[in-house]
Amino acid sequence: MRKEVPLLMNKAGKPLRTYIIAIILTMALIFGILMGTISLLVSRHYSRKQSEQSHGVTTNMLRIQYIDFFKRKEQELNTIGQRLASTEYLANILNRSYDTFPHYKHLFLLDIKGNTLDCCVGINLPTSFLEKISGNEKHMMISDVFEHKGELLIGLSYAVPTRDYHIVATMSLDYMNKNLEVSRVYSGESGYPFLLDSKGNLVVHSNKDNLGNNILDLVKDNQDNSLDFDAFTGASYKLINYLSFDEPRLVGLGEVEPYGWIAGFSQKEREVYAPFFALLHTLLPVFFVLMLLSVAIAIYISNKFLGPIEHISQRVRDMLNKNELTPIYLEYAPEEIVLLKDGINKLVQDVADNSLNAVESLILTIEARDHATRGHSQRVALLAEKVAQKLDISPEEKEILRTAAILHDIGKLAVPDKILQKPASLTFEEYNIIKKHPKWGREILIPMNYLKREIEIVFQHHERPDGLGYPQGLTKEEIDPLAGTISAVDALEAMTADRPYRKGRSIEAALADLKEGRGKQFDPQIVDVLLALGEEGELNFLRDLKNLA
Repeated sequence: MRKEVPLLMNKAGKPLRTYIIAIILTMALIFGILMGTISLLVSRHYSRKQSEQSHGVTTNMLRIQYIDFFKRKEQELNTIGQRLASTEYLANILNRSYDTFPHYKHLFLLDIKGNTLDCCVGINLPTSFLEKISGNEKHMMISDVFEHKGELLIGLSYAVPTRDYHIVATMSLDYMNKNLEVSRVYSGESGYPFLLDSKGNLVVHSNKDNLGNNILDLVKDNQDNSLDFDAFTGASYKLINYLSFDEPRLVGLGEVEPYGWIAGFSQKEREVYAPFFALLHTLLPVFFVLMLLSVAIAIYISNKFLGPIEHISQRVRDMLNKNELTPIYLEYAPEEIVLLKDGINKLVQDVADNSLNAVESLILTIEARDHATRGHSQRVALLAEKVAQKLDISPEEKEILRTAAILHDIGKLAVPDKILQKPASLTFEEYNIIKKHPKWGREILIPMNYLKREIEIVFQHHERPDGLGYPQGLTKEEIDPLAGTISAVDALEAMTADRPYRKGRSIEAALADLKEGRGKQFDPQIVDVLLALGEEGELNFLRDLKNLA
């Protein structure tokens, strides 16, 4: 009798099913590891990006304020120079200037050969500074740090108009650290600003013991090798890593033009990447649960898993390559993929929120400097939201409008306190400085490149339909409609608010002014909406807030 050979498939296909499940589980494991790696890479990337944007905003602010500080010193020396140019009594003018500008340690005059004039007593200056002075007739020159009688100083020089000599003044580093408000700017527990001269000597630093020391003596690269000063120069803004006392730090750097100095902001790397480690601890148990669930639903995952994963992977690549903070949307996905997508979206939203929170904190800093405008940005944002409810715009545009309204005056960070807090009307020159705040606002926000439209709205919020606005003189067709909204509600809030030099106007009078400027100074559609809100009583909160003040 012939022996029958048993058919393998008579066993209900168990070997094949086991093989399929093993493949699916292997794929699930691979995808789990892949998504975990992608999530962690995204977290680390955006932790650095958030820090880079924050460092960029802070470094730009520091650079602007350092430049403003030196411009004020240049104006002081120009004032002394004007006095010297109109008299022969040079010694008397210099002696009186000590009373006017007591922060100068020394004031004396040098001829074009670098010799001190007989009318005054000078000090020994660095040779490199004397060479700069002899070839300069256009703007103030600044020396690198030098020591005189045990004190660290910097020298300033300015050519006296119509005369063949220069004013030379010296300031102590202690004075600069006490009078530059930026020396009190910190971020987190370890962030602090600093200022380097053209040779790398520390001029401003939170630790006074480091003043005058060369930065290259205090830091090394990440391989514990000496750094070259070229690493700190050569770009209007750059981000570098180095070791300071064996502690890795992330540092933003910007050139203080035209003086050749470097503004910097330093923070410990472990603080920069804190969100990355927090996400790591959060994701580990999540992925453990996902792997357990994959055993029970392996077949189902094999049919439904690949599409959503490919979509998420593509969106992550887009975010990394295009540097855009946009959420991930899925029409359908298993619960596990939705959790993963939500985790990445939450990370992206947290990065955006943290950056905006940092900038909104800067807005509060502006308003803290000027009590008269406290709450102005929030009231403008509330007015903008009321107008947006009447306009046919998308939810995304409403959010853009609200964000731009909060940020519209951030450029005032660069406006000197004496102008911002002046209790009287501004002079022509002071008003021209104020008019620069939209441009300064765009410069401060540029590192936050995912706010592209908001940045342009901040830049345009003082433009007019008739082309008489600033800073570009755009006409109605060229102005972003949302910038026109900010312009009108900003003017309405300003007119109804009290100022030290005038009382706020009534809502009715302010609306009348808006109506008069309809189509010329203000977008006619926005004026019509505000007039309608006034008739409906929706603007009465401005009067209520004023009565509470």
